[in-house]
Amino acid sequence: MVFELREWQKQALDKLLESKVMLAEVATGCGKTFFAIQFIRKLIDENPDMKFLVVVPKLVIMNGWLKELYVFFGVDKLSCFYGEVKEYSQIMITTTSSLSNVVTDVFDVLIIDEAHNFFSKRLMSIIKQEHWKYKLGLSATIYNKNYSHMELEKEFQFNKFTYSIAQGIKDGVLNKYEWCDIEIKLDYISQSEYEEIAASLRQTLAMCGGFERYLKLPANDPRKAKINKLFDSRNKLIYNYKMKFEALRATVDANRHRKIIIFNQYNATADLIVQELNKIKIDSRVINSSLEEKEKTKRIDDFNNNKFNVLVTTKMFDEGYNLEALDLAIIFSGESNVKQSIQRVGRILRLKKYNSRVFQIYCVKTFEEKFAETRTNYFKEIAEKYNKLEW
Repeated sequence: MVFELREWQKQALDKLLESKVMLAEVATGCGKTFFAIQFIRKLIDENPDMKFLVVVPKLVIMNGWLKELYVFFGVDKLSCFYGEVKEYSQIMITTTSSLSNVVTDVFDVLIIDEAHNFFSKRLMSIIKQEHWKYKLGLSATIYNKNYSHMELEKEFQFNKFTYSIAQGIKDGVLNKYEWCDIEIKLDYISQSEYEEIAASLRQTLAMCGGFERYLKLPANDPRKAKINKLFDSRNKLIYNYKMKFEALRATVDANRHRKIIIFNQYNATADLIVQELNKIKIDSRVINSSLEEKEKTKRIDDFNNNKFNVLVTTKMFDEGYNLEALDLAIIFSGESNVKQSIQRVGRILRLKKYNSRVFQIYCVKTFEEKFAETRTNYFKEIAEKYNKLEW
């Protein structure tokens, strides 16, 4: 069976084999895992005894790797080190939580998936070990706002290969997409309530020395408790605003033939979204980190088998899950950083015969508007079509 490498994969592989260390910052859906597997195949062809340690942040990503590796290597060369299963083999996969129990010096090659999760001192000490013959880090977004990614890049000798969403779309590796902002205007009473909370929040933050100082306060500090309560009140007012749910229902209803993922920040809001979609007879399910692994798998299988078409999630799908059928994303709430948005939008950009779609729903004249502007400024420049709707 012949598997053709894409042009970016050929370039990255040549660079990696020459330098022996590399961070591959490649957009979701462009084939990072396939690239890493071809790297493993190349090294085994040249040195059949070489051993490989693959490190992933969570179990679901481990299962994805095992599935893809099995196609090329079969069972004999593969094992995983997790929970009660602790088997060593030529190609072994473990999670960051299990890595401290692994005897790493029996392996020659280190491959880290979702490398942007590798910033702790304990994990960095693994990368620093001198016995590695090759080191490969994979991620869609290396950058970290506190610049801790610089230490990671240093350990990979600042040798980074970058392949962006824009490049992927241009080369026909990723799907084209349409982007739409849906602006929600608060009613007078809600706007007044919001401004009152926002003013109290600014004043309380100033009294404790600003936002950065607030982050460093101990958990039992009464000032921190007060600020947390204000943040919670502000967020609930905006994230649960009735007109946002109306816009969401209308958007899903108009696209009910699509395979949809809805991103938001809180588990409680996810449950409300499911209730709202039930009103228009849309069958949707919540999938988040609070579910047992068995139930997560069942719901994902049901989604893939078209038993329902709408996934509602929090941060769990920001990375690691590849559901090829997805073609529409709704950002109901999210963080301000583009890093999270790149991960989320990447869920829907696997190639289709028609354009993917992204909607973000936000309240104007609130903190959400600034968050939305950050995302829009990044994504509308490479969107096939950009639109804005007022609700």
